[in-house]
Amino acid sequence: MSPPALELPEILSLVAVYVHPRGLLTCALVSKTWYQVFNPLVWKRIWLDDRKPYPPTAIQSHAHLVKTIVVAHSPMEEYTAFKCPNLELLKIGGEGFVQDYTDMIRNHPHITHLSLGSFNPSPDASSIWDELLDFPYLRDLAMSEVDVHAENAEAFWDLCTHLQRLDMCALSIQSQQGLSSKTFPNLKDLVIWDPATKNIPMLFEFMQKCPHLETLDWITPEEDNALFVSGFTPLIAQKSWPHLRELRLGSLEMKNHDLLTILRSMEQITAFEFPTILDALEEQSIHFLRPHFPYLTVLDMGTRQKSNIPFAQEILASCPLLEQLQAPAIHADAVVEGKPWICLRLKKLYLSYWFNPSTIHHVQPIVFSQLAKLTRLQELRLWGFQRASSSGGIQFQEVDLRLENGLDTLSTLCALHTLSITGTRQKMGEKEADWIVKNWRSLEHVFGDLNEQNAELNRALKARLREHGIT
Repeated sequence: MSPPALELPEILSLVAVYVHPRGLLTCALVSKTWYQVFNPLVWKRIWLDDRKPYPPTAIQSHAHLVKTIVVAHSPMEEYTAFKCPNLELLKIGGEGFVQDYTDMIRNHPHITHLSLGSFNPSPDASSIWDELLDFPYLRDLAMSEVDVHAENAEAFWDLCTHLQRLDMCALSIQSQQGLSSKTFPNLKDLVIWDPATKNIPMLFEFMQKCPHLETLDWITPEEDNALFVSGFTPLIAQKSWPHLRELRLGSLEMKNHDLLTILRSMEQITAFEFPTILDALEEQSIHFLRPHFPYLTVLDMGTRQKSNIPFAQEILASCPLLEQLQAPAIHADAVVEGKPWICLRLKKLYLSYWFNPSTIHHVQPIVFSQLAKLTRLQELRLWGFQRASSSGGIQFQEVDLRLENGLDTLSTLCALHTLSITGTRQKMGEKEADWIVKNWRSLEHVFGDLNEQNAELNRALKARLREHGIT
């Protein structure tokens, strides 16, 4: 007699994909077969701190199953002696972290990913950068609020020659000793957030030596904005990174001509986060973005751009591979008059709709029919706005998520798990709340008021959603 389907390991492995991490241990206790499938998942990723300590003996007996360790909140000293032979990712650091965990790093020379936060080796462990050179599989290094002292700088730059990804947040490098003689041919992904002002010229010298760079994510304080623009735009114009495909500059401000230089210089953009354009986004910039439409998967244009160009509609109708879009407001009339949307892979959409109050009942169903095509959508974030006319009144109206205005058209968005309607002045009632529960069964989070006009009704509608696990 064949065993039940839910006692077959191959079936349980498929089920396990959908089990929340908090439910894995419960599943592992169901039967011997379930234990064999779920127990490795229980121990695959462990979080070590002093608030919910794992028994050291339990970790030791399951050490061969551990693939990821996250260390935070000053956990017990016994944890530093662990040796997990199959560990791949080790993350050390966090708020209030003070202990020296260099021994834990040394015990895992086979890791591929290492993340260090607020980590400064003690004097007797200052050679940790030299030791990391002997980690043959280390390819991904992330550091936050870490100081690289002058005496360790050369070893640090040596280590970087082996890396494929480097993530530096609030990093302070005390010396560029050894940098001039190095190249970094393996480095493909680079994240630089909040660098020390004195380090920015050094970082540009470093970046020039990364000929195969594919992704760059740079966030810098406002006071260093001009220093970045003056250093970066000449380098990208010189085609310093011919393989650069993903560029995120969301914290920066620059003039339109600097943006043009960037767009003209990149060969094939797959992900782009716009800086804020100080003198208004122009048609010429969109012109130089159009050749990349067939390749774009992520486009973040921000919400503060000054422009009268209906580029959001054009993007939605022109980018077949797009999976994430954040754009300033889109006028509903542009959707009605424009081409059909073809971005059917879209998973995240963040924007605001403008409707003419006199035509919203006619226009909104047409807009919803386009939105309903996005059956893979997981996050929909709509935000409110206030645009004043010359008489001081509100000129446009936001999207209205009521059944009488076409909400039922959006029943196809069955993958939706996050909905944000903050500031959109919704007027939903019990019918809409019941509809949401019935049709958006993957929904987990709703941000914003369902009914902004009636606080008591809004609380009742939110409570109804919570009864069905929607927070």
